[in-house]
Amino acid sequence: MISVFNRLAVAMLAAALPASTTLAQSPETTAPAPATAFDRRAAQLVDLLAGRIAFADYFDPSFQKAVPEAQFKTFIAGLIAQYGKPVAIDSATPTSGRSGTVLLRFERGVATVLLDVGVAAGERVTGLRVTGVTVANDSFDKVAAEIAALPGQTGFLVAELGDAGVRPLASANPDRQFAVGSTIKLYILDELAAQVATGKRKWSDVVPLSHFSFSSAGTANCRSGFAEARRGPRTGPPIRP
Repeated sequence: MISVFNRLAVAMLAAALPASTTLAQSPETTAPAPATAFDRRAAQLVDLLAGRIAFADYFDPSFQKAVPEAQFKTFIAGLIAQYGKPVAIDSATPTSGRSGTVLLRFERGVATVLLDVGVAAGERVTGLRVTGVTVANDSFDKVAAEIAALPGQTGFLVAELGDAGVRPLASANPDRQFAVGSTIKLYILDELAAQVATGKRKWSDVVPLSHFSFSSAGTANCRSGFAEARRGPRTGPPIRP
């Protein structure tokens, strides 16, 4: 009698359980790691640039003091005018939980953005720097066509400057003579960089002005003998003519 009852109870239990139900313990699953402060702020970049996140909500007070909102909006407006609207985050590569590099895609290019997030409450951004933009579907032929379409006489030369000399990469009318204009500054900068490299000068040197400059708004009203400091580029190799 007891054995019949036990068999009936087991049968009722089996009928009550779904066919896929087992009494074995399910294997443990690993919960995904929480997003870092860098990840969260990187994901918000498109909304920030599109105006859907307030400037003060995204940036730390230290950043707001160094870069006022009006100045930031002017910079972003220039990017959008040249490369189109921000579209998506192509990648966000952290160097720590609070810093890293973001590839921010616009309609016509991809910007490399260095992002730093603070530790204060709210974990707002303390540093944002665009280090360059790669233009989409660009080529020397396209640039040459755009320059050729400009009014007047045009020409250009793009070359790789190295220890072995100058290696032309692209050009249009490279032998045509034009007015020197501001390109003379490249040769002056090259000579200055060479003198800094040999120790003859330093980037922090103060340069006395011996005469007025009527072509520069920065020096046109300077007194004779006025000394003005000019700082050279922070990084990058010197330009060789």
